Order: sequence, then C-alpha cells, then structure tokens
Amino acid sequence: IYDLFNSESGKEIDLGKNMVARKSYGKVIIEEKKSKVKKEKFYLEYGENRTDFGDIFISKDLLYTGSYNFIKVIDCDKIKGKLYVRTRKRGDKFKPLGMKNNKKLKDYFIDRKVDRLSRDEIGLICDDEKIVCVIGMDISEDVKVDKKTFNKLNLEVKNVL
Repeated sequence: IYDLFNSESGKEIDLGKNMVARKSYGKVIIEEKKSKVKKEKFYLEYGENRTDFGDIFISKDLLYTGSYNFIKVIDCDKIKGKLYVRTRKRGDKFKPLGMKNNKKLKDYFIDRKVDRLSRDEIGLICDDEKIVCVIGMDISEDVKVDKKTFNKLNLEVKNVL
C-alpha cells in the first residue's frame, strides 16, 4: 500500500477478501471491490422521476424543495426533443458553462479530478442533440439562462450518487 503513494494515478492492488487499494489523484483509497451495475437510460417527465441516478424533479416554476442537493435552472426553449438521463458514452462531448467550445467529457472529468471509477456512475441529462447537464456538477453553456430567456426549467436532483 505504501508503494501506491509514489505510483501514478489509476494503479490498483488486490488486498484479498474482496478489498482493493488504488491511487486516484494523489489519494490512496481502500475500499470493497465494486460490482458494476448497469444504469438504465430513463426518459424524464415533469414532476418527480425516480432513476438509477437519483430522484430528478423537473418543473417550470421556481419552487424548490429543500431536500434536493443539486438544483440548476436552464432555458427551456433551448431544449431539443425529450430529456433523458444516461451514463457516458465513448466520444461524448460537453460544453461546460462559460466555455465557447465543446470539450471531450473524458477531459472534463479529468480536469475536475473525478475519480476514474466514479465517471460511469455520474448521470448525464441529455436532449436529442447534446448533454444538457452533468448531474452534481455543471449545466451546458448551450442551455444557460440569458437575457432572451422566456421559459425556465428547473432541474432538481436528490440522492445524487
């Protein structure tokens, strides 16, 4: 385990009895081996949606409930098609708030120092054309509220994984 402190990020050793030690962004993490559970794509409706990525509440009014731990307001008119939540896919691109260009989602996660094993657990709220929101982190520049915004949409998530 001591050698992990001096190794590169991503290195992992098996400790037996279903335990593992691994290096991730300057930290050594000791944990139980995680079994991969495939999270299902889920189409979102107005109101409360119980998903594999947490409880997602979508509304057009500004009434927030205090039990939600991630709340974002977006421009409803910039949404193309239906909203759904899913995990990342190879080649995904995202335009973080404040940026002019798309960025590879993988690079976004690396810049934010998101643990490699956690990246597949993070929910992405998408429309038919783009990633609208990375749950627990950011909305897309393409859906931000601006001076021309007429209809606002609230995305509220609790039990973020």
